[in-house]
Amino acid sequence: MFWVVIVGVLALGGLAVVVGYGYWLAHKAADLASEVGVLGQRADELLDLLGQIKLWEPALGPDPAHNPRTVHARPGDTVDA
Repeated sequence: MFWVVIVGVLALGGLAVVVGYGYWLAHKAADLASEVGVLGQRADELLDLLGQIKLWEPALGPDPAHNPRTVHARPGDTVDA
């Protein structure tokens, strides 16, 4: 009869641990959801800031004269392969 009491106490202790762990896990999940929301807001702010950067005037297009890789060919030039 004594072993029934011991097993019952152990079962109640295990149940308390499981309930406590579930409570802790729920709070951690809520914290994680909050941090993901903040991360989404920061990403929106970053995209907004990146959208404000102008590298060149889109109406004029990029200036090929300032690109060192641009090859200016003249009529009559041949390409060596």
